[in-house]
Amino acid sequence: MILIAESGSTKTDWVVSDGIVTSHLKTAGINPQIGLVEGVTRELSSWINGVAEANAIDEIYYYGAGIMHGEKAEQLKSLFISMFPNAKVELQSDIVAAAKATCGDSPGIVAILGTGSNSCFWNGQESTMHTPALGYVLGDEGGGAYIGRRLLSDYFKGVMPKPAAEAFAATYGITEEEVVRRVYTEPYPNRYMASYVRFIADNRTLPGMQELTEECFAEFIKRNLHSYPVGKYPVNFVGSISVAFRTWLENACRKYSVTVGKVIASPIEELAKYHIMKKYGI
Repeated sequence: MILIAESGSTKTDWVVSDGIVTSHLKTAGINPQIGLVEGVTRELSSWINGVAEANAIDEIYYYGAGIMHGEKAEQLKSLFISMFPNAKVELQSDIVAAAKATCGDSPGIVAILGTGSNSCFWNGQESTMHTPALGYVLGDEGGGAYIGRRLLSDYFKGVMPKPAAEAFAATYGITEEEVVRRVYTEPYPNRYMASYVRFIADNRTLPGMQELTEECFAEFIKRNLHSYPVGKYPVNFVGSISVAFRTWLENACRKYSVTVGKVIASPIEELAKYHIMKKYGI
């Protein structure tokens, strides 16, 4: 049996399959560079025990944000081996999951716009070009945390259009001190900032919302897609932000002569199909 996981900073999608029966689980996100989310391991073990014997899992494919060759990745791999002693474990970046889900074994350009952002050129087997994402402090342009950070900054610095600022104040009633504390002293500031993107989704017609979002997408395009052959291949987008604001994303892409390919919220369904076909020929 195979266990497949696709994890971002906010959520993790799990699939276990024997080629005939496929079961799904959703848990909180795991990012080894930030820390393992408390309770995920326990929840995963409980789910697996209800589906199959842990010893029956012989292949694990984990795709996640923050996966690098190093101590954190080795700790995560060791955790899987301790839980599933008969399994071969393969760890890859979440951008590889997005590439396999949208391109399969064909070449293409892939971008993630979720809580964070990422991109690569996929040659059909591996990523051969990759602009560093750099995380929510130094990068992640166009992702939820980046858009939320810009929204919060515009509000507190007084540059948000008045109708939007009034609606924002009425919706949240937050103070500068509260936001600074949440961002700088509490865990998962990326998730916290990304949570404010819901305001834009719920208030699309307010002045400035479309402009702000398209500017954030433009920053992603300019700073992350410049090294890829965008004139030859469309860009496939994966992630909740790309789906929620697809029209505005397409507007930004047209401005920079970028053709939009597939746009999907989550790679897990197509990723599971990819691995099930590889292992079982189904």
